[in-house]
Amino acid sequence: MGTHGYLDTSGAPQAESVAGMLGAQTDHGIRTSAFPPIGDYAFLSDCETTALISPSGNLEWMCLPRMDSPSVFAAVLDRDAGSFRIGPADVNVPAGRRYLPGTMVVETSWETRMGWVIVRDALCIGPWHHDTERSRSHRRSPTDHDADHVLLRMIECVQGS
Repeated sequence: MGTHGYLDTSGAPQAESVAGMLGAQTDHGIRTSAFPPIGDYAFLSDCETTALISPSGNLEWMCLPRMDSPSVFAAVLDRDAGSFRIGPADVNVPAGRRYLPGTMVVETSWETRMGWVIVRDALCIGPWHHDTERSRSHRRSPTDHDADHVLLRMIECVQGS
């Protein structure tokens, strides 16, 4: 970690090493699939809704409002089935990605010519719609069907412009 608690750029992986995450490769480094291995995807969940973030930072799988609902994004299955990308326009391979310790928040770091950008992704449960009808003796279940489910994608410019 750098002096501000962010990614240390001196130890950032080179694009060539991170590019290996973007798809299956042969011994000669030639990509044989348009799809990364499923184990390379980051998993987001709010206990009811789920999403998959590809190694390149794209949201490639999400069904709403529940896991058994129709997909909104499905590029994990078909490259033309939709995805949601947030990242620098001129950089396709992030410098790094991790879960924030003890959370289901995925942090993707991007190095650009002008500085560093961090994108943090999480799924959150919004307020319960019927708060006045709720029991005062117990809390609501975390898998409440009567609450909004929020995909939160926060963008932070760490250095540069």
